[in-house]
Amino acid sequence: MPTLTLPQLDKAITNRSVPPIVVVIGDDEMGKDEVIKRFDALVEEDLRAFNIQRFFATDVRPDVVVNAARTFPLLGDRRVVTYLRIEELFRVRGRGASAAGDTEAEEGDATSTHLRGLEEYLAAPEPLTCLVMVGADVNRGTRLGKLLVKQAAVVECWGLKGQKDARGAGAERALQNAGRFILERFEAAGKAIEREAVLALVQHAGTEIGRLRGDVERLLLYVADRPSVSLGDAQAVVGGETSIDDWGVTNAIQADNPAQALRQLRLALDGGAVPYVVLGQLAWFVRARMAAYAPARVAAAVDAVFRADGALKGSAASPDVILERLVVELCAAR
Repeated sequence: MPTLTLPQLDKAITNRSVPPIVVVIGDDEMGKDEVIKRFDALVEEDLRAFNIQRFFATDVRPDVVVNAARTFPLLGDRRVVTYLRIEELFRVRGRGASAAGDTEAEEGDATSTHLRGLEEYLAAPEPLTCLVMVGADVNRGTRLGKLLVKQAAVVECWGLKGQKDARGAGAERALQNAGRFILERFEAAGKAIEREAVLALVQHAGTEIGRLRGDVERLLLYVADRPSVSLGDAQAVVGGETSIDDWGVTNAIQADNPAQALRQLRLALDGGAVPYVVLGQLAWFVRARMAAYAPARVAAAVDAVFRADGALKGSAASPDVILERLVVELCAAR
C-alpha cells in the first residue's frame, strides 16, 4: 500500500494519473474531508452531478458501491466514487446459536457476500473509476484489509502527530505542532492570544487534532469581536464544569446570550449528549418557542437548522463544531 503525500496526490490529480483505488485514513476528520474534495478535480465541473457519488458504510452495503464504481462515466472520462466510514466493514458479525443469533448469522452471511463483491472489485478495479475509501484505519489482519494493503494507495491524515502512534520525541513534536496550530489560527482570525491560554488549550486537547480544532473554533466564537484572548476565556471554554440544566442551551439562545449558549452546549456534549438529539431539541425550540417570542427570526433559524442537519449527515466535520455554529446562528437570527 504505497503512501501518497498531499503534494504527490495533487500532482497525480493534475496529471490524471491517480490510482484506481485510494484509501484515506486517520483521525483528522477535517483533514480527510479536505483530501476528499481534491478528487473532485478529476471530473469536469458540469459533469460532477453525474460522475461523483458518495456513500457511507454505515448506511450503504458494499455491493451498491461496487455497482456505482463499475458504472461507465457519463459523457466524461472519469468517475469518482467515495465510500466513507469504512471501519464499519471490518465489524462483520459472526454466527450465533440462538434464534436471535440465527438472525445475526444471516446478516453476517449477507454482509460477507457483499464484502466478497467488494474484494473482487479491489482485485480488478475499473480503470475509469477512482474509488476513494475513507475511514479511521484499515484492519490489516482481515482479507479485505490485506487486499487494500496490496491494491490501494494510501493518504494518511493523522493531524498533529504525523503518524498513527506518536510517542517520545514524536509526541513532543505533536504538542509543539498543537501550539503552532493555535497561534496560526488566531493570527489568521486577527486576534492575539495569551501564552497561558495556548497552554490551556494544548493541555485540554493534547495531540488530538479533532478536539483541538473544536476547542479553537469554540473559543473564537466565544470571544466574538474581541481582539485578544485571555487565559480566562480559554478556561471558560474548556473548563471542567458539569451541566445541570437540560434546557440551558435553548434558554441562553432565547436570552440572546451566545457565550452562555456555547458554554451550555459544551457541557451537554461533554456530558454525553448525542448530537442528533441536541439538533432535534434545537429544531423543536425554533418551531415551538422562537415562533412564539420572535416570529420574524424563524425563517432564518429554520434555514440554519436544515443546513446543520445536512452537515451532520454528509460532512466529515466535527458534529460539535456544526452544532456550535448553529447555536451562534440561532442567537444571531434576524
